[in-house]
Amino acid sequence: MRGVLLFQLMILVHTVDDRDVAVNMEQVVSLALPGTQVTDKSNCLISFGGGRFINTRETCREVGRLWQHEDAKMK
Repeated sequence: MRGVLLFQLMILVHTVDDRDVAVNMEQVVSLALPGTQVTDKSNCLISFGGGRFINTRETCREVGRLWQHEDAKMK
C-alpha cells in the first residue's frame, strides 16, 4: 500500500493583541504595510482570499523571512 504524505507550509505569527496564529502560506494572497486607519500596532497586513486578513506585530520583512526559512526546510 502506498501512502501520500502532504505538507503544508505554515508559519507562526503574532496578532496585534498578542495571539499566536498559524498561517498556511499557500493561502496568502499578499503582504502589505498596513494603513494608519488599521492600528498603529500593526506592522504587516497579511491578506487571504475572500477578503480575509490579519494584522501582525511582525514586519512584512520578518514574515517573508519566516516564509523563506520554512520553505527551505521543506526542500
